[in-house]
Order: sequence, then structure tokens, then C-alpha cells
Amino acid sequence: MLMGADASPDAVRALTVKLGLDQPLHYRYVHWIVGMLTGDLGNSYVYGTPVAGLIAERLTLTIPLAIMSMSMTVVLALSAGLYTAANHNRFGDASVMSLTQFGIALPNFWFAILLILLFSVKLQWLSAGGFAGGTKASLPGSSRCCCMRSAAGVVVSRTSATALDHNAPLRRRR
Repeated sequence: MLMGADASPDAVRALTVKLGLDQPLHYRYVHWIVGMLTGDLGNSYVYGTPVAGLIAERLTLTIPLAIMSMSMTVVLALSAGLYTAANHNRFGDASVMSLTQFGIALPNFWFAILLILLFSVKLQWLSAGGFAGGTKASLPGSSRCCCMRSAAGVVVSRTSATALDHNAPLRRRR
């Protein structure tokens, strides 16, 4: 498959030896485990470079996006959760929890497409592609935050509501 359908048997044999596929399975597995433990993840078939370098290169974008998304998640989940706990069994609680359930059910990729269509295509406020930090990272960070915020908001809401219910006798005595 790497060489195509018309590869000669000699070329296939050379690739088999190069990839170590001529070795026994247990030897290849131990070699792979040792490589993983020492940071040698092998070479990419597509790029021809070490996989560890490719992962490190991608982490320069992934880590800021993850930090941005988690920061937004914490702020929004705590706000929504504490609001619904304080307004338990009222209209505000029901509306926020309905939105939260919608956020859990909404696929992240679909929400990301909707954000791009709204903020990049329709309103032209943000760039649809690229990454330079700042506002260019707000669309991917927001789309990733949606599902996480919704799930965390439910947890914060129910935990806070339970804590408030347990403290109700203390509040009545004062």
C-alpha cells in the first residue's frame, strides 16, 4: 500500500526489511515499547521526519488553544452552575439547564461550522483560518468550550444546589 499496486517484489522486500516487518512480532513489540519509553516514536511515513518532532511542532498551537478553552470553560461553567443553583426550580434555572443540555448534545464540529459561518462569513468579525493567537484563536477555543462548559455547568449546578440544600437548616436558624 505504501508503494502502490505495481511495486516490484524486490522493492516490497526492501521496504519490509526497512520497516522491520521481517522480524518476529514479539521483537517488534518490545522494540516499540523501548522506543516509546525513550521518546523515539519512529518516523512519519508521510513526512519522512521523526514523529516526536511533528507532535512537538503541533503542541505549539494545541496548548494555547487548550488553555484558552479550559479558561473559558471554567468561567462559564462556574457562572452558569452557580446561577442555576441559586435560582433552583425557577425559570432561570430551567432555561440555563435547557441550554446546557443543548450544548451537551451539540457536536463540537457542527458548532464550530456555525461559528465560522456567523462570525467569519456573515459578520466578517473574525478570520476563518490561520492561527496567530488573540482573536484568531477565539473561534476554535469557543467551539471546543461549548460541550465542556455544558457538562461542567451541570456538575457545578447540581453540586452547588446540593450544598445549598444541605445548608438550608443552618440558614433558617440565623
